[in-house]
Amino acid sequence: MNRESDGERAVRAALDNLGIKYEPEKEIHFLKNDYKGSRRADFFLPKYNIYIEYFGGWDKKNDEERRTERARYNEKKEAYSNNGIKCIYIYPNQLNYVSSVIKKGIERLGNKVEPLLFYKNPLILSIVTAVLFLILSPLSYTILLMLLFVNVVLIIIFSVTRCSNCKRVFAKDHVSRDFEKIEKRPWEYRVETRYLYSDGSYKNSNYTEWRTRIERIKIFKNTKECIYCGYKWAEKEEENLDKATRPQTVYERKTGYRNPNTYRR
Repeated sequence: MNRESDGERAVRAALDNLGIKYEPEKEIHFLKNDYKGSRRADFFLPKYNIYIEYFGGWDKKNDEERRTERARYNEKKEAYSNNGIKCIYIYPNQLNYVSSVIKKGIERLGNKVEPLLFYKNPLILSIVTAVLFLILSPLSYTILLMLLFVNVVLIIIFSVTRCSNCKRVFAKDHVSRDFEKIEKRPWEYRVETRYLYSDGSYKNSNYTEWRTRIERIKIFKNTKECIYCGYKWAEKEEENLDKATRPQTVYERKTGYRNPNTYRR
């Protein structure tokens, strides 16, 4: 992460004073027609799906440095424009009224898809309905269980398909699945030996000491985008490369003893 400049600290303070949640140094991936492929914005406002860039080097005193900085900033602005990225640009001469710049930028670019009111949220309605079924149960037990099952299924579906920004369901659109890294993690196990009676029923067990095996975990980053508000977020996905080769942990041994609970003399 780059060292924060005085201007960036001023923007951060303004966001804190306005009570706006933000993510600093936000990476932007999957840019089209941009040789860099990804950019890093100074701030991201998830509620509004808006980025903030502070152009601290816009007014550098040295002519050559000023031209270089402005060319770099204009290049970034063009990349954002070509990809439909909403961004508030803040210049050094605006720091004295930066809060006003941010508020006006949000009004101008703010997400037109407002978050759902709680009583219109399908997920909340499903949960409330399920609770009502538990409290009010004049129906038969079978019908009640069936209705509860349907509600649980709906709650799960709504949870995995809703946007974390605008809360609408069936909103996730898959953007990409990218490999990130491979981690090594310990997996602890112990071997159980089960002793069975002569008829195959369970008798007792004994266990070995705990053992540790190092396994490789492949980590992916799934990038999703809301089809309603355009908000993008990443979800991690893991794949255990060594799970299929885990050693056997349970062995069964049949004894010659008869089950005293079933054996009759």
